[in-house]
Amino acid sequence: MTVRTVLADDIVVGHAAVFGSPHEREVTYVIDPAYWGRGIATAALAALIDPGTWGSFEGALIE
Repeated sequence: MTVRTVLADDIVVGHAAVFGSPHEREVTYVIDPAYWGRGIATAALAALIDPGTWGSFEGALIE
């Protein structure tokens, strides 16, 4: 399992995780409702699935 903390504006706003075998990945996330509608969850999950993009979106994932 890989879990990352999600930041926006240098504030912890949630977490995202990926787990399971390489052929059956599952993802989960929690984002503070005050930050919904900003694309943060979408960007965090995209970065989590493709680690080459970590830190390249509005918000950041922390190892």
